[in-house]
Amino acid sequence: MRTLFLSSLLTTFFVALAPCRWCSAQDTAKPRFKRLPPKGIAVEFEALVELTKRTEATRERLREAVGASQDAEAWQHDVAVLIRAVSLAIKQDLFFKKNQVRDAHRLIDEAERRIDAATRGKRGLSLLGFDESKNQEPQPLVGGFVSRIDGSVQPFGIVVPAGYSAGNSQQSFRMDVWLHGRGDTKTEVPFLTERITKPGMYTPKNTFVLHPFGRHCNAFKFAGETDVYEAMEHVESLFSVDNSRISIRGFSMGGAGCWHLAVHDPTRWFAANPGAGFVDTLVYQRWTESTPFEITPTAEKLLRWYDVLPWTANLSGLNTVAYSGEVDKQKQAADRVVERASKMGIEFPYVIGPKMGHKVDEDSRERIDQQLAEWSDSTQAGPRKTIDFVTYTTRYPKADWVRVTGMEEHWTPAVVKATLDDEKKVLTIATNGVTHLEIDFSDSGWPNRRGGIDIDIDGQSSFIEDSGNRAGFQCRLARLPEGEWTQRVGEETKRKRPGLQGPIDDAFCDKFVFVMPSRPARHG
Repeated sequence: MRTLFLSSLLTTFFVALAPCRWCSAQDTAKPRFKRLPPKGIAVEFEALVELTKRTEATRERLREAVGASQDAEAWQHDVAVLIRAVSLAIKQDLFFKKNQVRDAHRLIDEAERRIDAATRGKRGLSLLGFDESKNQEPQPLVGGFVSRIDGSVQPFGIVVPAGYSAGNSQQSFRMDVWLHGRGDTKTEVPFLTERITKPGMYTPKNTFVLHPFGRHCNAFKFAGETDVYEAMEHVESLFSVDNSRISIRGFSMGGAGCWHLAVHDPTRWFAANPGAGFVDTLVYQRWTESTPFEITPTAEKLLRWYDVLPWTANLSGLNTVAYSGEVDKQKQAADRVVERASKMGIEFPYVIGPKMGHKVDEDSRERIDQQLAEWSDSTQAGPRKTIDFVTYTTRYPKADWVRVTGMEEHWTPAVVKATLDDEKKVLTIATNGVTHLEIDFSDSGWPNRRGGIDIDIDGQSSFIEDSGNRAGFQCRLARLPEGEWTQRVGEETKRKRPGLQGPIDDAFCDKFVFVMPSRPARHG
């Protein structure tokens, strides 16, 4: 039995699943697989030996510093992420430009600086290199966190806004999560080098900008999706995040990730800003006329996980501003979401860059930034008064204080429409395709008193007791076979629920074990 790093395994998985980029429908019997990331350029042997020796020496320095530290868990990942990036480039032949060997040395320089700084007691943003004397401009920094999926140290970038200082460290800040575009050669060394030297496309005032790395070929799905949330959780140890003012943004591949996270987790963000990202597997892969393998009815149904359009209704309660270049081939993606949303009565700003291809023009950037700033300024903490939520799987069950924990049939719509009457302390809920439901106001503490509340669900009115042990009202509800809703006290085991719903793809979002065969398989 062997445990494999998920980043490498999933790269192989998706190369096998997505042959359309390198084979046609006529030759699918023997698909021509494309190595991703590609093989790097030849590097002089002496230069590689020098870099290897230096990397291992720095790794040993880190071990010694960790052994002498009383709080190594608070800082060692911010050093290890730099060493690991260089080590991967050496072992996996991931140098794609001559100057990347120099960039690798610079990352080792930074790792050595951080070891010295940690030994002197530096922690947090200071350890990462934030310099308060230079805070007139945004400062790009990089760090790392330990993934719960495979125990690897995953990189992220963070841009500290101009004007930030230790004196306002207790202030809660807006945070924009920016998902980067795809590049076959954008592995750890080029990502860290870019993120440590460039603030990025957007640096809003008084806003931290988080740049997750993702998982290369898997981008911001599967392990990459989990990484986004783990990076968000990790940076809360670096500065105070205003959880009511977190946006999701991105362009190109990052735009696809933005659409994905926006519609699957719509109440997590105060705003979404997708640009040029694909939203439909069959259209994006140009499989509308023919496919390299059969798309069975089951497979087509499972595409509802990956495709945005079935989830469009979730944009009704999310501030969204989309962007496309006027002549960008990927413009069709946002066009289709806008069209679908309009048919549902959902309207949102759609900025189109005049004569722009696959890029964002300056005027459009300013319009988008201004729109997000207005939404941020008007955002208020507290529970939502209305929720209009659809899900196709309990992998994505939550909309603020509503959580779908059981469905009539997975991959068919489960809909919850709910309103909160704060004055009367009454909830009105209408469901379709839902069998189990949780109400949880622990984040907001509503209604700021103990005891039950009146709930009208699918026309059935009841006084429901508070069954939680945290602040705010909490309860569990189940629909009986005859249609009546009841407050649950127990939990049956033989049904799908959040975290136990499948399909097998779901395992790729968390830790799993890959068991090697004990003998040759039928298909070698």
